Amino acid sequence: RLSGGIAPSMFTVGNLLAIGAAAHVIIGVYDARRVRAEQLARERRRTAVLNRVLRHNLRNEAQVLAGHADIVAGVPDEAQIRRSAAVLQRSADTVGSLAEGAKTISRERDRGPEEYTPTDPAAVFEATVEHARDRFPETSFEFDAPDDLDGTVRASDGLRTALDELLENAAEHGDPPVEASVRILPDAVELSVTDHGDGVPAHERDVVAGETDITQLTHGSGLGLWVAKTVADTHRGSLSFSETEDSTTVTLSVPRA
Repeated sequence: RLSGGIAPSMFTVGNLLAIGAAAHVIIGVYDARRVRAEQLARERRRTAVLNRVLRHNLRNEAQVLAGHADIVAGVPDEAQIRRSAAVLQRSADTVGSLAEGAKTISRERDRGPEEYTPTDPAAVFEATVEHARDRFPETSFEFDAPDDLDGTVRASDGLRTALDELLENAAEHGDPPVEASVRILPDAVELSVTDHGDGVPAHERDVVAGETDITQLTHGSGLGLWVAKTVADTHRGSLSFSETEDSTTVTLSVPRA
């Protein structure tokens, strides 16, 4: 026996327990570092893809601007000048939209936890649809949500921005009516936008979903879907796509609070 009457076996067991506890702490630290490293790697991949999207789109718009500037400078035809001036205006608007989209994405990634508050997603979605009706009076919008809705989520005002982008994309590139719907699941709320046009091009959908890399021939026309994808990620949700023969649905899913 050791001094104080402690049996050697008890002393050994105590040491083993202490060593085991220390090992668990060390393993936990390494696991946390590994998870963080994986998160940073995913974030770097997303940023790299987004940077390539921006470069491709800006390069294309720069070529359009330069080409029509040459036409305006070298062609005395007033009708051609007017046509080129209209193209220049559209291209300048596109560049401005790209810059605004990039700013929005950066802002979403930098949000602090205090900016996420209990939110009624159906109320946000309904207000966004009303705003879309004002912006696109020529497009018919339908909104459907459960009567007895209990689907609070923790969200920032980026949720409204993402829904704005999805409705705008459907109004500009699809055929009416644009259908907005809310579905309550046990652990999430699904906010869906459906249009009846050609839908989101497959190559753009695959790039945003991370299923394929971007090339010179497969780049998107804007950043609206990227904004929605970023908001989904920062809200620990998802952005998904589904198609039928005559419709395309984009769904933003957000965990319930």
